[in-house]
Amino acid sequence: MREVQTSFDKILTLTAEEADPLVIEEEDDGVSQDILERSSVAKLYSPKPVHKKSFKNRMLEIWDPVGEVNTKELLGNHFLFTFGHIEDKQNIIKFDP
Repeated sequence: MREVQTSFDKILTLTAEEADPLVIEEEDDGVSQDILERSSVAKLYSPKPVHKKSFKNRMLEIWDPVGEVNTKELLGNHFLFTFGHIEDKQNIIKFDP
């Protein structure tokens, strides 16, 4: 799956390899837009170190999504969640946390 560089670049630090621009062909644009619409970035605020895998697993338990959710750890306690169904993302935004 291709990842798309978005406006999140202000809060993310990219490696040299990741900093290379991603070229999206016209036929890929719909797929990329779909992925962006199903994705959400979360930041964990904690004064103490946190076991990141436990955090991700706990959020999935709380959200109880219908579809699959891909998670990626980003820098600075940021996490990228990409939902299999747009309804899952809409539910977590609507009902929190």
